[in-house]
Amino acid sequence: MTRDDDLGSELRGLGVEPDDLDGHTVEELSAYLDAGRTPVDPSIEASPGCQIALEAMERLRSLSGPLLEADAEAASAPEASWVARILDTITLEARSGRRIPLESPSPSADLAITEGAVRGVIRAAEADVDGIIVGRCRLRGDVTVPG
Repeated sequence: MTRDDDLGSELRGLGVEPDDLDGHTVEELSAYLDAGRTPVDPSIEASPGCQIALEAMERLRSLSGPLLEADAEAASAPEASWVARILDTITLEARSGRRIPLESPSPSADLAITEGAVRGVIRAAEADVDGIIVGRCRLRGDVTVPG
């Protein structure tokens, strides 16, 4: 598939057909945009189809630039200290930890959950709830005493 085919598919998705370009190709219009629409091409500027296509291509370019930059920033290599902190946290959270007793209405019941299980529940919630990022799970206070 050529770049012209890709752009033609994108234009169709925006409601513009390549046949509406008054004899111009998507590749020509892309090159015209790349050149800053100079020198002015009267046949492109006078064509309603070309104008619609150029506006759609400009919108597409304005959206794709910031997305590509964000992807590039996100893909940059993390610092070694950051990776070490993540590994330390995984090691810490992987162990079962203290036993946390749970209150029960029955005096004969002995209910408890481990710190590791609580962390697991929190991590599962992170995966299930949009917009949540858990950096660290820490239980404060004396969790070995009910209440």
